[in-house]
Amino acid sequence: MFSRRRTFTLVLILVAIVLAGCAPAAPSMDKAVSELAAYAESSNRFALKLPRLYVQYDNNGVLGVAGITTNDVYRWFGIDLRMMNLQPWVIQNLVRANIQHIEITESADGLAIYVNGEPLPYIAWDGESLANLGQILPGLGVPYGEIVGKVLPLIRFTQLSLVVQFPVAPGRELIPFRDPNAPPVVAPRARMVEEPPAVVRLEIAYDEEGMPSILGINARTLMALGVDVRPLALNRALIRSLMQANVQHVHFVNRPDGIHIFVNNQPIPYVAWDDEHVNTALELYAQVSGLGNSPVVRLLTQLLPMMRASEIDVLLRFPVPEGAQPIPVLEAPAQ
Repeated sequence: MFSRRRTFTLVLILVAIVLAGCAPAAPSMDKAVSELAAYAESSNRFALKLPRLYVQYDNNGVLGVAGITTNDVYRWFGIDLRMMNLQPWVIQNLVRANIQHIEITESADGLAIYVNGEPLPYIAWDGESLANLGQILPGLGVPYGEIVGKVLPLIRFTQLSLVVQFPVAPGRELIPFRDPNAPPVVAPRARMVEEPPAVVRLEIAYDEEGMPSILGINARTLMALGVDVRPLALNRALIRSLMQANVQHVHFVNRPDGIHIFVNNQPIPYVAWDDEHVNTALELYAQVSGLGNSPVVRLLTQLLPMMRASEIDVLLRFPVPEGAQPIPVLEAPAQ
């Protein structure tokens, strides 16, 4: 819905990370971040919980806060924030779909998105998964990865929320915002599945060129058998980055509460959902795409709940860097 230019919300939510990336990772800054992380972990004297911030787009796609627009800021102060504006056709599509507001909120439990107050699938995390992700980032070549990795666990001590409002079509009933006292993240409801409707276990191994082998059969043989594996191929630069970070395998495990992700057997933030989250996503897709009750939407309505209840286990293996000790694949821990 938003292009890469619309990073305003993430900038607000991850302000500490952005500020850390504003300058080269000097040793003094790295030490300061390490000390801050250690202090936050060992005491209850660090927290950042702010009230909701409301921003508005007008019919022309101009962003404003409390009546002050990006155009005003540029005209008064010479600070150009107009890249946050949206094209008028985007606003028209949102108005047509009756998308009145989107809330992005983060807390100790994850990063959630609500459309007209209804939850979408979200990114769930805890201290362990954030710390694990932070350890991977430097090896992947992420700018200022060392600092970002150390700041990531501090997100658990923050609670920030941004509400983006859009014009409402004449005659439409106003949709209320979520209760400000409601939990920032609506956790998936527990759902026990006695017998999964489908079981899928798959292992894909990549070589240094990014070509996949499936079930031990290499890409060349699969192609000779008429199986086109090129859509599964990965960029060689990505493979090199993964090898540099010693990422030997990534494990995706589907559970009723979401798709859990393990890197070298260690959990990282994952996609969480339940029926309510999935239904909101389907309704949003139908509204924005204009497909309504089309066959595609009806098919997705049947497939997604079935996929949620299925036992799906996909393991991606990557080349072991020279000199590194192979990391055995462990069974994903039970929920």
